[in-house]
Amino acid sequence: MALTQGFCTAMQNRDIHSMQITMKNSFYSDPSGADFEEMERAAAQHGINLYETHDGGVFETDSSKWDKAYVNNIMVELSDNFSRERVEHLKKVVRHMHPEVNQKPKQTYSQKGTPTSQTMQENYRNRNRNYHEQKDYDIQHGNVTRIEPAIGAATGAAVGAGIGCAVGGPVGAAIGGAVGGAAGYIAGNNINTK
Repeated sequence: MALTQGFCTAMQNRDIHSMQITMKNSFYSDPSGADFEEMERAAAQHGINLYETHDGGVFETDSSKWDKAYVNNIMVELSDNFSRERVEHLKKVVRHMHPEVNQKPKQTYSQKGTPTSQTMQENYRNRNRNYHEQKDYDIQHGNVTRIEPAIGAATGAAVGAGIGCAVGGPVGAAIGGAVGGAAGYIAGNNINTK
């Protein structure tokens, strides 16, 4: 997950309460806690201490009573007291309620012998690559379809047809479109991928 604009703005403004709300709410969409941990790391890198001293609140230890209502209670309590103890308890409860996040998916392969998209998504999540590193990786492993040649051809054809039409009528438009399309395809194919 990339950090959301709202979280980044709150972090720039050092709006700790808004950061805490975004972080705790991330467990609704990502029960694995990976998004939470990414935001936690970003805050730490910016020297922001998110945590408060625990207020002494007692947690339910009977996991048979852990349900959505209990998670919502923890969320409310986190709004008043964002302590490490309460966050760790929330992680434990959410992971108990979503056991699938505790299991690493099996490596599965397509008929061509390449990892399936589910496995590839899990592999991407476990790597920290910047945009250019990920793009290079995807190109090397055939995980993307390059569209620059098609865009170049379409753009060249449109421009060539427009100029050709203005200069030479319908025949000029056809010739201009063909020449422009070919030139655009070649130019698009040579775009630097970095």
